Amino acid sequence: MRAGRDAEGVASDAATARELVPEIVARLREVGLVNDSSFAENRAKRLSSAGRSRRAITAHLAHKGVDAATVREAVPHDAGAELGAALTFARKRRIGPFASEEDEPEGRDARREAERKALGAMARAGFDWNVCDRVMRMNREEADERLRERREF
Repeated sequence: MRAGRDAEGVASDAATARELVPEIVARLREVGLVNDSSFAENRAKRLSSAGRSRRAITAHLAHKGVDAATVREAVPHDAGAELGAALTFARKRRIGPFASEEDEPEGRDARREAERKALGAMARAGFDWNVCDRVMRMNREEADERLRERREF
């Protein structure tokens, strides 16, 4: 319409284009240029290695329009992957075994409050209680070793 075309002509062209979209998408799928399974699998791996929980990955893929069955296949279901993602999250946030010693709060109440905040951050990120508790109980060496093992795959 900015180019001076009338509204009816623009609406007619838009309607024609909308009718062609399903055919174009079907053809792109046929030749392999659109592949939800491949997209979901690659995105799930990347997000997990970046420290995102299964719940967060599932929500992300659903938001992108990937159907539930494809999401279930793509999201890693093993406990090791979830623990690794939680450790990556903890390392990024410098919580749990990755909290620096100079930031270690003085006194039992202060340590409990810091742990409560760390657990809250992990829970909001979508990690379940068992994973959060396991991460918070690890020492730095064990956590680093788990992350090294994870990168080898």
